[in-house]
Amino acid sequence: STTADTTRGSQRSKELHALATLEVPRTLGSFTISPGIGIGYGWMTFAEQHMDVVHMLPVSVEYSSHALHARAQLAVSRSLGGRLALVGSLFGDIAALRSSIPDGPTSAPRGRVGFALGLRLGLR
Repeated sequence: STTADTTRGSQRSKELHALATLEVPRTLGSFTISPGIGIGYGWMTFAEQHMDVVHMLPVSVEYSSHALHARAQLAVSRSLGGRLALVGSLFGDIAALRSSIPDGPTSAPRGRVGFALGLRLGLR
């Protein structure tokens, strides 16, 4: 995404996240409960340009960071017919390894807990 105006300058950021999970599905009535683990990778780059109002000089800041994530999750799904299912997932994510940025933020928090709700398409 990019934002720009004459007062604050411009900012650009890009992120890429990939996650591979392994689940063990168990059927319980019309629901499927799937505990699982995962490993993933995250990358972020950020660039900002603005005018230093004291010295009236352009200032550019750019950084990039990487993180290796470990995840534990519990998904509950219900079939909507055919290969389509409604899925709710509770997960905990830890950035096991991550690059540091001197005097700046990092690409990923050390840990987070989240909930996701969506649709899943099964392939056979």
